[in-house]
Amino acid sequence: METTTLANRISSLRKSRGLSQEELAERSSISLRTLQRIESGTTQPRGHTLRLLAESLDTSAEDLQAYTSSQDKTFLHIMNLASLAFWLFPLANLLLPWVLWMMKKDTVDGAEQLGRRILTFQLAWSILTYGIVLVFLFSAFTGLPETMPWLGIVAGMLIVVLYLINSVLILLATVRINRGDEQVYWFNRPKISGFSYK
Repeated sequence: METTTLANRISSLRKSRGLSQEELAERSSISLRTLQRIESGTTQPRGHTLRLLAESLDTSAEDLQAYTSSQDKTFLHIMNLASLAFWLFPLANLLLPWVLWMMKKDTVDGAEQLGRRILTFQLAWSILTYGIVLVFLFSAFTGLPETMPWLGIVAGMLIVVLYLINSVLILLATVRINRGDEQVYWFNRPKISGFSYK
């Protein structure tokens, strides 16, 4: 099921009713410029404007409110901290944040961008970490540890260090989310214009 933003929902309802933007603006007693901003997603209708649009589109205000995004910093924290699940199950650091992201990316402010950043970072970390595990397992089957007995110890220590680094970076990202920083993970683009976790 594809999720839809409020802007997309209003636009699709308008089009399905055969109305132009001018006709809907006139019918709902709001300015054309306001409707254009709503449909472009730069502003969200609230209260009276939302009710006027709902009436003009022959739907309920509650139906439209289901598509409005909300500010839920707690959800952003949970989505980020869900990455710590790699301690319990390999690749859960990707699976749990992805499920949460898919559920709320269009309804919670900042979830779309933060989810992408979390998944990008965790994917890179997983490729590195589990790549090392695969190389070690491959070398174990080829007899390399017999010639270099320290290889298993080094690989094990490296994995532990990578697990600890990932945990620290996840916790630091949570602090940054709480502060409202836009650059949550160090490798991501420094700024998304007009966006904030605040």
